[in-house]
Amino acid sequence: MVIAVIATVLADTLFAISAVFQQSAASKLDSSLNMRFALICQLFKNKRWVYGFLIALLGYAFQIFALSTSSLLVVQPLIILNFVIALPLSAYFVQKRKMTFIEIFSTCLITLGLVGFLLISNTKGGISNPSQSGWIITLAFILGSYFLLGAVSVRVYDPTKSILQALMGGVANVLFALLAKSLSSIVADSYRHNHSLIKLASPLFLSWEFPMILAAFYLVLISVQSAFQGKSLGWSLPTLTVINPIVSLIIGLVVLHETQRNSPLAISMESILAMLCLFGIFSLARIEQSVE
Repeated sequence: MVIAVIATVLADTLFAISAVFQQSAASKLDSSLNMRFALICQLFKNKRWVYGFLIALLGYAFQIFALSTSSLLVVQPLIILNFVIALPLSAYFVQKRKMTFIEIFSTCLITLGLVGFLLISNTKGGISNPSQSGWIITLAFILGSYFLLGAVSVRVYDPTKSILQALMGGVANVLFALLAKSLSSIVADSYRHNHSLIKLASPLFLSWEFPMILAAFYLVLISVQSAFQGKSLGWSLPTLTVINPIVSLIIGLVVLHETQRNSPLAISMESILAMLCLFGIFSLARIEQSVE
């Protein structure tokens, strides 16, 4: 678990740096490109955004490694640290200001709540690759939610549009994480039988999960970059941060059969700590929005 936490914190740091680079670039493009492939094409012409994209790819590598060594319910809640790290970076390097006492206090609340939640929940067990019925339920739930949110987002304007698109990105990111966990299990099993890195390619590239993870990555990319077209990270990133652990909790418990402490005291403490995290997140978000 310790190795997974370290890898996830490294991933979150890279995602945070990437978010600052990418949001500043995406927000300058015309809104007519929103949720279109042309948006990604235009962004690849921006060196600042490309730097952010490459940093994010490294972050995904750490995230996949963490998922291969630990449970979904350990790794995905730590995505909250992405927000905790990104807003101070945005304050110092983009807005050219120092963090206020409330921002520092809110950051400490989020960190305390997150660490406490992980320690008390004591996640155990679970499977790496869902059953066929598990995949059907997951794909129906996630893709259904994604396209429903997408249908609503085209009928509204910012900041509601950015919030809905961030929700889409968060939901798609859970699918990406689940597919990454499944593929890492396939690779590990193949390596145990063949003991050859070259022979890993066949089961990896021939699996149905491989094209699906590429599709999930694109859904995350187009949704998040469209959400970043909003004025600041204060709208999109908090939403992306909150929805990820919530959907992961559902998928982890229902589909992967991961378990947590379920005594009344543990559930009460987990609820309090989760509320601390949410309070800190929305406090930081309100400050970020007021600075626009």
